Order: sequence, then structure tokens, then C-alpha cells
Amino acid sequence: MLEPATKILIAVLARANAVFTPIRRRDRRLETAVAELQREYRPKGVPFRIFGGDTAERKANERILTELAGEGSVQLSTGDVRRSRVWLSDECDAKLRAMVGLSGVVKTISLMAAVAEAEVKGWGYGGEKSPWIPEVYLTGLDWRDATMRPQVEKRIYFIEDFALYGLVRGWLSTFYDTQPKMYYRVTAAGHQVWQHVPELSANVGRFNSEAAAYYDSSFVEAEAWLDTIRPRHENEVVIPFSAGLGSQAYHERLPADHPLIESFTRIETLPEVKRRNPKCRKAKR
Repeated sequence: MLEPATKILIAVLARANAVFTPIRRRDRRLETAVAELQREYRPKGVPFRIFGGDTAERKANERILTELAGEGSVQLSTGDVRRSRVWLSDECDAKLRAMVGLSGVVKTISLMAAVAEAEVKGWGYGGEKSPWIPEVYLTGLDWRDATMRPQVEKRIYFIEDFALYGLVRGWLSTFYDTQPKMYYRVTAAGHQVWQHVPELSANVGRFNSEAAAYYDSSFVEAEAWLDTIRPRHENEVVIPFSAGLGSQAYHERLPADHPLIESFTRIETLPEVKRRNPKCRKAKR
């Protein structure tokens, strides 16, 4: 049985992941609200409300969250735990991802290497030297072949899982066109982490099926929460990439040496993602 402290940490992880999971439906309110939450995550954390069935349980969970902040597992934006935003320490985040079966730093770094290599090859959106790499270029498959589309879609969602660790840390960034399809780029902060990979990946937790199930339910709740968020700046609009150029990038331009990362894309054998259904978030996000 999971400890209350573990449940709180997993719930924070789920909420942060929901904020950074690429949006796959057009919704101007959601796009603007998520952009605000992403900008504010590192300096302020993610909004988080203590849960509990009654007053006594909520008070107990507030004390636990305060203790977690004291030991450094989380950081709080204010001294009032009931109204504070929360974010996980890097060490705690890495352990939790391993515990619930999500990809961690090793898979994120492999994806960053693929994105950086694609940029060097001139595969970016809009032409040579663009850092924005279409997600289909990272699948190692010809997405124009209708018979391959189920496999392309499957790999796209695995790539999304690989990216989350880096997206939350600001090592990767994502954007979309009007279809909407995703594009990835390595940020300046991401380019600075290469030499620290062994140190970052040295201390992770073990997979726990109960924790994974609790994460899945917490993620569903976090997505429902996102649907209730109103952006503070209603007039702010997130403008996607052009539909015309996006269509050209996806369907007309196939690089001659397209199978960029064949070893990277053999993802069916990875135990930490095998259990997850890559289509589970398609309908809503």
C-alpha cells in the first residue's frame, strides 16, 4: 500500500506532466493557460491543492507536504501550504518517474541527441538551420506510407513519453502546427546537460505497479483540472506554425538519410514504456 507522502508526490508529478504533455487538440483557452503554467513552473511551481476525504485527513496531508518541503523532496512557492504552488526536486522527480514506469533522463538524452542531429542535418521546420524538428522525423519510419501510419502513431506517443522529463526541466521545448502535429527542439539549457548525464542518471527508483496505477488515475484528474483553468491574460494568443508549411514538412519532404535513429526507435523492447498505452491520451490532448 502506498504511503500518503508517496501519493502526494505522485499527484504533483502527474500535474506537472499534464502541464507539459504536448497538446493535440486546438483550444485557444487551453493553449494560453498551458503556456502560462509552463512559463511559471520553474520559478513558482504548479498549482496544487491538498486532497483528503475530511478535514482531519487534509490537515494531515498538509503536514506531510510541509515535511516533504523540509527534507527537500518538493519546493513551495509560499509559506502557506494550502495556497502554495509546488514543484519536485530533480532527484525526487527522477525516482518517481522510475517508480511509475515513465521514461527518465537516459531516454530523454537519447531523444535530445536525435533532435540535435536532425537539426545539424537541416531537417528543421522551415528549412536549413531551424531547430524545430517534426516528430515524424524521429520515428525512423516513412509516415507517408498509409500502411505504416499505425506504427508511426505508436512511436510518436513513445517519443512524447521520452520527452516529458526534458520538457519539465526546460531541456526540450515543443510546439505545433495547425493540424496539430508536434515539433521538438533542444533548448540552450538542454545543450548544457550532456556532460552531466552519468551523474543525473545514477540514482533512480524501482518500478511499482501500484504507484503506476495511482499515477494513471492522478494524470486523468490533472487533465480534468487543466480543462477548468482560465488564463490570466485572456487576450494572449498562442500562434501555431503555418498550416501550409506544416503540411509540406510532413508529407512532401522526406530526407534522403531518413532512418536517423534506428537504435533509438527500437522502443517496443523498453520495459518502462511497454505497459503504457500510447493512445490513452489521444482523445483529449
